[in-house]
Amino acid sequence: MRVLGLFGKRITRTSNRFLDQTSSCASHPTLFPLPQYNVDAAKETEKKELLEAGPWCLAENGNALECDGRAQRTQRAGVWEMKWWLRNDRHYCESKFFRSRVVPDEPGFSSAEACRFEIAKRNRTCYVGCDTCNAFCSNGIARGIKDAWICTFGQPTLGIAAAVQISDAGQHIQTRHGSQRRKGRPPIPEDSWKEQFDIIINNNVASPRVPRNSVSCRKQHRESRDGHYQPHLNDQGEPILRTSFMVGCDTTSDCFSRCGEHPIHGQHYVCTKNPRFYSWYVLNDKSSSGLFVDEPGDERFDVENHTQGVCTDVRYDFFHTGCESSAGSAAILGLIGCSAKMGWNRAYCGAVVERTGPDFLNVYLSESSLVYPRLLVSAGEVNGVAVQEVKCKDATACVNKCELYNRNARAGGAHSTQTCPFPVYVRVCALTPSALCACVC
Repeated sequence: MRVLGLFGKRITRTSNRFLDQTSSCASHPTLFPLPQYNVDAAKETEKKELLEAGPWCLAENGNALECDGRAQRTQRAGVWEMKWWLRNDRHYCESKFFRSRVVPDEPGFSSAEACRFEIAKRNRTCYVGCDTCNAFCSNGIARGIKDAWICTFGQPTLGIAAAVQISDAGQHIQTRHGSQRRKGRPPIPEDSWKEQFDIIINNNVASPRVPRNSVSCRKQHRESRDGHYQPHLNDQGEPILRTSFMVGCDTTSDCFSRCGEHPIHGQHYVCTKNPRFYSWYVLNDKSSSGLFVDEPGDERFDVENHTQGVCTDVRYDFFHTGCESSAGSAAILGLIGCSAKMGWNRAYCGAVVERTGPDFLNVYLSESSLVYPRLLVSAGEVNGVAVQEVKCKDATACVNKCELYNRNARAGGAHSTQTCPFPVYVRVCALTPSALCACVC
């Protein structure tokens, strides 16, 4: 059988065997030089380069030929061995030699069925187990110091502010809890803070909570493969429900090829495993947390195969700072929010917040974006609508334009830009009704 590249172009082969890795749709040699490298096992910066470069091979005439990045032959083994062993068209467990090396102990060694059961059990454990996360410090003093640090000065405050303003989950929360977006009225601080803490600061690692309406990569039909960005605002800037099907995934590489890049922050979509969706966050006066509520029929656009992940703009299972105290985390964010009220945040409005991973907890400011005039919106296209370049010449102009974006929808239904997280510092003082929050509220 002849192997084809993208658009059905033929790849060079000799005697029914590949000549070398350039004849088999291997990835770009300058970024992916050795066959044991795997995109899904690479560090985040290297992974982005590998995904953007894409796999390639040699055509029959010797020219470089682009390959389909969604093809299984471009996803090398290395981190998915157990999943590969369990494929129905692979008969590893039927081999007694294989069982003696991989599952030498009973009952896995007894039969092929027992072997598959044992490997499937190991495969599930890989995704839900976290020894480091479950580790317990037996020294009370050390544990107290650690908790105090993580919930105060150890908080990634810049990343939290960026996530509240830029991420799909942050935008979803800002449209709830009594907010009136068109009038520029933010949500009730002490109400929205509870959901922000449960989702952005202290989410569950094994089974993260995901607001159902925050999943922005959607497809028109359940049987479709690829999706696109679906906005959560109408043309007037009012929030609406997303009513298309979510895109399933096994790896982040799947999301890169099926969803592409997010039009707001420019990062590619990632795969969140074991999500627990909810439609409404209902406040519970007797607890510091709220209740996650679904209504009948809300799951009709969810991924049917719950063993799959879902393509999201961030890894929700990474939204876990280690701080389990809502009051402790609120204190440091409240101090920053109150101090921002004095105006220091205006100097950074329009600066680009770059993230270094699949979440917003590790971010930094781009130094090149601190020079005026600052670029608020890059020229491009969102859902077929042309987007013009927008710049601001000084801090006042930047703040005014960002506040305008916070009340209206941009071209294509897009919400606020990547460069407008800092004015939200004034609203991050979402604590409990107290004197600390009075300076903002």
